[in-house]
Amino acid sequence: MTGRKRERKFWSRMLLSYLVITLLCFLLYIAFVLMGSWRIGVAGYELERASSTSRAQRILTEKVNVSLEIFNRINWSTDFTQLYIDLVEGDRIRTAGSNQPMNAIINAYVRNVYRGVDDVALFLDGADFALAASGLVELAEPFDHMSFPTTYVTVGSIADLVEIDSVKASFNTENLLFATSFRYQGGLERGVIVVSFSLDRLVSSLRTNLDEEAFELIFNNHIVLSVPSGVEAESLDWVSLSDQELPTLALAIGFVPFSFIDSIRSQQLMLWLAVGLAFYLFMTALSIFFTIRHSRPLKLISSLVPEDERKVGRDEVEAIVASLKDIVVGYDEYRSGIADVAPLLEGGIMHELVAGDRARLDERHLRSWLGFSRPYYFVIALNLESGERDDYEALSQALERLKASFTTDERSVSVYRRDRRNYFLTVNLDSEEGQEAIVESVFSFLSGSLGEEALLTFGVDMVRGDMSDFALACNAALSALDYMLVRGKGEVYYSEDGDGEENDYFIPSNYEVTLARTIREGQDCNALLDSLLKVNLMKHNLNAAAVRDLSNEIYYSLCKVCRMLSLDSPLERADSESTVEDMFAFYKKSLEAMKREYLDRQKGADDAYSQLRAYVDANFTDPSLSLGMLAERFHLSTKTVTNHYYRHYGVTYLKYVTHLRVEKAKGLLVSTSDPIDAIAVAVGYSNTLSFRRNFKEETGLAPSEWRLANS
Repeated sequence: MTGRKRERKFWSRMLLSYLVITLLCFLLYIAFVLMGSWRIGVAGYELERASSTSRAQRILTEKVNVSLEIFNRINWSTDFTQLYIDLVEGDRIRTAGSNQPMNAIINAYVRNVYRGVDDVALFLDGADFALAASGLVELAEPFDHMSFPTTYVTVGSIADLVEIDSVKASFNTENLLFATSFRYQGGLERGVIVVSFSLDRLVSSLRTNLDEEAFELIFNNHIVLSVPSGVEAESLDWVSLSDQELPTLALAIGFVPFSFIDSIRSQQLMLWLAVGLAFYLFMTALSIFFTIRHSRPLKLISSLVPEDERKVGRDEVEAIVASLKDIVVGYDEYRSGIADVAPLLEGGIMHELVAGDRARLDERHLRSWLGFSRPYYFVIALNLESGERDDYEALSQALERLKASFTTDERSVSVYRRDRRNYFLTVNLDSEEGQEAIVESVFSFLSGSLGEEALLTFGVDMVRGDMSDFALACNAALSALDYMLVRGKGEVYYSEDGDGEENDYFIPSNYEVTLARTIREGQDCNALLDSLLKVNLMKHNLNAAAVRDLSNEIYYSLCKVCRMLSLDSPLERADSESTVEDMFAFYKKSLEAMKREYLDRQKGADDAYSQLRAYVDANFTDPSLSLGMLAERFHLSTKTVTNHYYRHYGVTYLKYVTHLRVEKAKGLLVSTSDPIDAIAVAVGYSNTLSFRRNFKEETGLAPSEWRLANS
């Protein structure tokens, strides 16, 4: 993807994020206005005769729950349940027949529920007075002769009912259960509340007592509500207030619409608008920030992946990470996370990314993601083995001095630390010539900073001129280093200081492998050392220097055995002035201690390893399966898990899981017609790019080619 296309994609993503945030804020505003555009009226259910406060509260809680939740969400400040109980139990109800209790209830209701509302007509425009009205009715004759009550309530204003008093007086009391007029200081001067158990009778009375215009105003513009019906009056135990028992209340509920803007003060409106604007600007800035953060690094590091393999977004990043993992997998614990799987240069762009130092991503890195300014390079894999802790610190300091000393107009040296023992050195050159001389100079410079007992080893790759081969260069340098660590000598640069005499001693090739196998199989380690001592005494002239060199070889072989078997036994070097017999006796004790530690650990580890292998075999299709997850689940280190798979199967953990997934994918490709993407997910891959690459590495064919060849 070209820089211009990527730039356009970046801005399109930013614009999309901006539009999404704008839409979200708009929807939140609409939802807020709609929620605020309704006030909760009185609950619309019948409250059966409550003989106690707790029963009344339970009934109200069960039947009015939804209304209460909505009310509380809007955050008005009245507890409806408690208000109802107060009305049921209060002394005001016992003085039925007077308008004073109802007026007191109305005043309290308006004051508590609709505080801050200037237009009282908004409150009176619904069925909210049904509670107060029905609570003041003495339920006696002629109620017994009616069917079960369905309470109809209408509220009129002075504009609708011009002759309130005459209307009230002329209503037929057999048809209307209750009628009253009221006054309130506010926008509404006078009104009337009428409660009836029959809508037909109510309408008939209204038609009889009102002119057509007033009737239409009331019937069309005011809320008419009913409570549930279906229970016969004879089944209810109705009593009058004179019996001093709690009456049954018929409650009405209504959502009373009102204007949100008109119901809040201008200062509050401005505050909400300011808060909304601030939230909108914050979310916009956040969208821009994350767009830049997740898009810009891709633009900078896209050159790592070959052009034909580049993908957009997440696939591109995962391809880069996978390429880095392939460089160092199987060598040590240096692979647990992205920061540990990038054996790149300290000055390279990937190091800046994984270290979080994005401030250093300047134009210098845009020209080359490794920061190279010269056409050629080669890689050195460095290893240090020493019994002195100071040597590791000395090496780190020497490498810092090396970078400054060896950087000239013709070359530069960059360092990447893998761990305290292992480093990558990358030398960037103007010419292909002089590699060996540079390596010798670097080795001499570093070894001169270390103690006499330190063993410094180089694995060196050839000079290369293609940046796309950098992963191969790192891998080749590691292979050379690994060859030296196994064989004792190989493609390696080491110190040749001495008096020119060649020390005469013998140690077998791969001696550490033989020692490790002897410990694993529980054989006699002393016999192995006795055999080596016998050969050296019979066939070689062991002078003091030869004994010292042989001691060093055995010591480093034991160090490698500890690494191979993940042992923690402390190792010490034999006294350099000791005889050959004393030296071998010293290392026999060390070898026996290593053997005891290994066998003791194996007793408890066998079951854990069996469970580990069984778990991987059963869950290899899980995309979340990882080395770190297994280490945490089975209380092992990632290094121990990797070493176990290498010993048990001869391959690394990642290679083993890849093999299982590819084998399963082969079967699915032949037995199903599922698309490649679906098969990749089914066998445990989170993206198709990794699946295709691993499948081709394992089989030599792409998945589609395999399906075609085996169908």
